[in-house]
Amino acid sequence: MRTPTGREFEAASLGAWPALESIRIGDWVLRFSAGFTRRANSVQTGRGAGPGTELKRALLACEEEYRGRGLRPIFKIVPWTEPISLDRKLAARGYGAEGEVCVRAVRAVDLLGGRAAKRGLKISADVDESWVEAMTGFYPRLLGHKRIFEKIIDRIQGPRALATIRRNGVAVAGGMAVLGGALVGLFDLATDERMRRQGLGRDLVQGLAAWGAAGGARWAYLQVVDRAANVSTLQIGYADGVAASELRRNLDGMLEQRCGLHRGWGQRNPRSR
Repeated sequence: MRTPTGREFEAASLGAWPALESIRIGDWVLRFSAGFTRRANSVQTGRGAGPGTELKRALLACEEEYRGRGLRPIFKIVPWTEPISLDRKLAARGYGAEGEVCVRAVRAVDLLGGRAAKRGLKISADVDESWVEAMTGFYPRLLGHKRIFEKIIDRIQGPRALATIRRNGVAVAGGMAVLGGALVGLFDLATDERMRRQGLGRDLVQGLAAWGAAGGARWAYLQVVDRAANVSTLQIGYADGVAASELRRNLDGMLEQRCGLHRGWGQRNPRSR
């Protein structure tokens, strides 16, 4: 089985979380979504041959676009960013590093299991209010941004799976997956902290991986900000102190690729990820 490239993972993850608005400066793509999440509010610099103009002029144009919308300029730096001097130039300009992003992936078949359908897992492509409310309960950062969250989900072009596990009618785990060719991305996976260590996270991941595999995915991936996390565990999302589930895996067959670094102007936006 061919190993996906970093460019393929990056393209899939961007497609899985589209911006509400985007414009181009050369081959750079500026994404805007009212400040909700870094992925949807940053300059993507890994496409093509760079901004197509003198670098200082391009940086000034980007900064003007973001500040004109009341947003902090953020640039996503990847190993294939053009020009290659961009990271150094941004650092000299006062942009701070905001966490290295890497991708961890395993063969989708390695995540499959048979219990999920028996444990109340529901998967739908529709953005219904019950799923949004469940995710808001798991991630308080969504409070006040639910409509933006819904709009972003609605803009996903590829097949999507919005999942919940319920007990007695109450959501105790949830998350989403997006299919992009041979890759299925797992995002925002969480369990109710009162229901941890009951296998719900494992059921959630297995169910979403099975959904992706049925659609043709050969690899399941997630993005990890803290690269120093325990490498013997495939970590499934932590946000705002809400611990999501872990799916324990041996290192055998796990792929890790560095996918980039965000550099942002000034103080980090607490809504970003």
